[in-house]
Amino acid sequence: MAVVTLGEAARLPGLGKTTLARAIELARVYPFPAPAADTVKATGPTEPLATPISTGATLALEAQIAGLREVGELLRRQLDDVREDRDRWRGQAERLALISPPPSRSWWRWLAG
Repeated sequence: MAVVTLGEAARLPGLGKTTLARAIELARVYPFPAPAADTVKATGPTEPLATPISTGATLALEAQIAGLREVGELLRRQLDDVREDRDRWRGQAERLALISPPPSRSWWRWLAG
């Protein structure tokens, strides 16, 4: 069995190490239930299944993929929130820029004040 480092695993799909590590942690904390086994009646000769049999490694990868999708959706929602905040701040800055600043007083007049 070959061991793959986090950096190598992140480089293959083009993700960051932090994103992949968070997805793995998410899949570890919230494991996905194993798919229900299909029941087949043995009534005679059977043909091989069209899909390969899921192994432990395949199930782990599927859990990681689902975790990455969940992380991606979370990041999209956060990005939308940040964009809304940016737009609100931009609008406020534009409104404040339209207001003329108060006339400046000279330093001597300020002292006499």
